[in-house]
Amino acid sequence: MKKLYKGVAAVLISAALITPLFGEGAATNQLSVTSIPDTQVKTTAREEVIYANLMADGKIKEIYAVNILEIPQAGIVTDYGHFTSLKNLTNTEEITLSNDQVVAKASEGRFYYQGTLKEQLLPWRFKIDYYLDGKKIDPSELAGQEGSLEIRVESNGNSAVDQSFFDNYLLQVAITLDALSSSNIKAEGGTIANAGENKLITYTVMPGNNGSLSVKADVIDFSMKGIEISAVPFSMMIDAPDTGDMTDNMSTLSEAIAALNDGIGKLEKGAAELNQGASELAEGSKAFNDGLVAIKGSSQQLIEGSSEVKNALNTIAASLQRPSGGMDLSALAQLPEGLSQLAAGLDGISHGLTQLKENYAKAYAALDSAILELPNSNISQQELTALYMANPGKKDMIDQLVAFYSAGQRIKGTYEAVNPAFAAVEGSLTEIIASNNTIAASLTTISTQIGAAMAGQQGLDQMSQLTEGLSKLSANYNGLHEGFIAYTGGVNQLAENYSQLNAGVIGTAGGTAEIHGGINQLHSGSKELSNGVKNMPQEIEKEIDKMLSQYDKSDFTPVSFVSDKNDGTKAVQFVIRAEAVEKVKVEEAPKQEAEKDNFWTRFLKLFRR
Repeated sequence: MKKLYKGVAAVLISAALITPLFGEGAATNQLSVTSIPDTQVKTTAREEVIYANLMADGKIKEIYAVNILEIPQAGIVTDYGHFTSLKNLTNTEEITLSNDQVVAKASEGRFYYQGTLKEQLLPWRFKIDYYLDGKKIDPSELAGQEGSLEIRVESNGNSAVDQSFFDNYLLQVAITLDALSSSNIKAEGGTIANAGENKLITYTVMPGNNGSLSVKADVIDFSMKGIEISAVPFSMMIDAPDTGDMTDNMSTLSEAIAALNDGIGKLEKGAAELNQGASELAEGSKAFNDGLVAIKGSSQQLIEGSSEVKNALNTIAASLQRPSGGMDLSALAQLPEGLSQLAAGLDGISHGLTQLKENYAKAYAALDSAILELPNSNISQQELTALYMANPGKKDMIDQLVAFYSAGQRIKGTYEAVNPAFAAVEGSLTEIIASNNTIAASLTTISTQIGAAMAGQQGLDQMSQLTEGLSKLSANYNGLHEGFIAYTGGVNQLAENYSQLNAGVIGTAGGTAEIHGGINQLHSGSKELSNGVKNMPQEIEKEIDKMLSQYDKSDFTPVSFVSDKNDGTKAVQFVIRAEAVEKVKVEEAPKQEAEKDNFWTRFLKLFRR
């Protein structure tokens, strides 16, 4: 009877121990494993989840991978990985590892196994630093501290690992702080959200970029969960924006700038003609001013010479009218020659003034034509604002263009104001030349008359006629002398006033040269601007496409992280976690309680009797 009881007890004990260990599913799975045929089966797809445990400062502590294989039918599957150890997560069947080759029996469906990686490397290098009150602190000393805390997390690409992960994977960094012990949380570039009693700070690092993240907070009795980082292939639906209206506006702007460039080209041509005309005007004005200065210098000699002629004529006329009548006429013979020389001098002045008048007319015509070439169109402030907004990087050049444009408009306005004075110069020169010619003709006539009278005198019987002629000449010459005085006075006044006008003309010539140089630079700049914006609509679309292409990872094909021998990898993701900053817990020894009888203990006691 006791043997029977012992057998029944053994069966019951075995059942009691096995059932909790495996459960119904495990027992069923175990039966299916034993029925798996020894035929090689190729997986239809595979996925990898890479788990990495980091120390609190970001250094790698351990990396393992969970591999998920899609099995089309039961059999023996082969996979690859640089592993140091393996664990079957699907059934209790042993899996083997030899030269990075993993062999396992698997039923149809999904087969899971875990492998610890040999190389402790990730596609990113992480560095986590902690600063308390501005001083760096070891994370092992941070728990329970109080003060102003800063956590800095840096991520950089690791060139020792396949670059495709760094270039195509999005990093999401999550930092959890206790809201009760952390306040004044600041996370530039991050998102702060409530998560129960915690504050969750998340950052995103775009593919192909290094990350530099910072969280600041005032903390008391500090502790925190481990920083969590996930990495998945970047995927985002981005619709290209409708650039039709923008490119149409840019086309209009491009055409307007091209028209502006053409206008500035015409302005530059007019400025060149203006500069040429102003230079010729300056040369003619200088010659005219030099002539006036010379005339002014000889005016006193002219008056003195005319006074001597007048006095001589008066003396001769008075002498001839004396009753005695006896006088020496030898001095009279020199009078016609003196008058002829004076007339010749005036003719020379008239000739010089005539050339000056002709040169002035040419220079003035060129100046007037060049000024008229300046465009009358006004550029509105709205158009200038649009030009600045369309070309933010060329503000200095546009400022120069606006300055030259404003200078051209001021020149045109100034010229219109002083133009009447320029126009009057030619008329004044004509009057002066006419007066000179009249005086010179009168002197020539008088000289001829005196010479004829003296040549025709054969005796004293003709003295009465000579006396009468010289008396008339003396009387008329007094009026001529007064004309000389008025003429020289006018010339002196003109010389004094024209010196200022000449300085202005020369200054204008220098200004037009500077304007021409500036407008030439303006034209070069506007031409460069026009060429730069000519293809702007197409360039805008290219830049938009280029920008969007940075986030288009549709052509990315996942590759196995654990071994490049694996084919058919459909997905690889990374789950990374750093150690928490926590106080060390002192575990108390468990209290021993008196053992209570239960069904099994009471059942066993039946067989101990």
